[in-house]
Amino acid sequence: MWRSSNHKYLAQFIDFLTVFFVLFLLYSFWPIHSVFSSKNHIIDYENELYVIILFLLASELYVLLFNAFKAYSFRRFTSLKKEFTVVIKVSFLGMLIGFFITYIIGIQILPRSFMFITFMGIFFALLLEKLLIFYVARIIRLKGENRKRILIIGTDHRCEQFIETVDKNLNWGLDIVGLISCDAKNEGEKLYGHEIIGTIDSFEAILNKISVQEVIITLSSNNFDSIRRIIEICEREGVQVRINSDFLGKITKQIVVDEIYGLKILSIYFLNQRDFELLLKRIIDIAGALFVLIIFSPLILVSLLLVFITDGTPLFYKLIVIGKDRKRFHIWKIRTMVKNADRLKESLTSMNEMTGPVFKIKKDPRILLIGKLLRKFSIDETPQLLNVLKGDLSLVGPRANQPFEFELFDSWQKRKVSIKPGLTCLWQINGRNKISDFNDWVKLDLEYIDNWSILLDFKILLKTIPVIILGKGV
Repeated sequence: MWRSSNHKYLAQFIDFLTVFFVLFLLYSFWPIHSVFSSKNHIIDYENELYVIILFLLASELYVLLFNAFKAYSFRRFTSLKKEFTVVIKVSFLGMLIGFFITYIIGIQILPRSFMFITFMGIFFALLLEKLLIFYVARIIRLKGENRKRILIIGTDHRCEQFIETVDKNLNWGLDIVGLISCDAKNEGEKLYGHEIIGTIDSFEAILNKISVQEVIITLSSNNFDSIRRIIEICEREGVQVRINSDFLGKITKQIVVDEIYGLKILSIYFLNQRDFELLLKRIIDIAGALFVLIIFSPLILVSLLLVFITDGTPLFYKLIVIGKDRKRFHIWKIRTMVKNADRLKESLTSMNEMTGPVFKIKKDPRILLIGKLLRKFSIDETPQLLNVLKGDLSLVGPRANQPFEFELFDSWQKRKVSIKPGLTCLWQINGRNKISDFNDWVKLDLEYIDNWSILLDFKILLKTIPVIILGKGV
């Protein structure tokens, strides 16, 4: 958006050259050049043709990673902070891929002594490149070059917000040529520092009269017919149109248009459908679940033995929960309560400390002595790592609820099942024992859904570790 495909290809080419230059520079001036001649590598580093082919492939990999993070979209509006964030993500993922190939698969493409310095060199070079491009583009636009003339349709608060944003970011290079109002009474007046040059009825004539490269629609959904008419006119005139409106809902995250057997299908997503990051999340889930199960398997076996000694069988407690898209599935926990805990629950409803459909008592009399210890350090939930491997659960996500609880949800609370549930989330790390209002719990889950990213998952996982170690998981 806001840039030609040529600019996109230029940005890709610059990223490609930056990575290739760093690789070749380090290779050429590496002080212990003899490490490249090792026979353990699958590449003959004494043959520079092989080296160049390898570096070309590595450079293209970085371009693909940048593209996966949508680094070549919305370039005109990209902040320097966002550019740096993408560089950090791409560099980290590039390093993971490199070490995965070398240490997990066992294919030693680059000398290990060379790898870390290479990744750090690429990281700092890309940061410097983005910094230079950002300020060069800023200077060019501020000098009046590579600018876009835009016409804004609408005069309400959306128009005001858009103009304020443009005024704060002069480096975007946008020139507002005027406003189009729905009311003829306002024609000729100045609003938000710009003149109202006409109405929607005269929109086509205005397009033919003045030079405009983009049309920005800021009308409310109440003006849907007008929005459709403006789009049709822009289509005929060959003018790019953008919409800043509420007619697709306030929390719409992504819109995809597909053509299926000649049918135009408009898909509206209320979650960010970032396939690459979702794949990465799944890889982290599998790796994390396997790691915990393998490392803590002796502790799990000891816990099961203690439950058996304390209260016999069954060792596990099975329950049905609601997952993504309202799918039902079974999860297992190490049993921490007496065998007839479900029957005793009815007599304890008056002691419930949570408002809403969830039942929770801090000092539940049904909990076994060993169960208190298992719950304190969340050991009882380790069997759910098998659900993570299966794909029903994630390491991070909203807490799963049982069907009878879900039936009592208010309408707005049901959005928490729009993503895969998890073992830990914001509720877990924000003092779940102190939260007694179910509405506050759900608000934290929805906050996670609306702001999800791989980085947020990492933050939650890191903050979950001290919560478990300090025994705050009761």
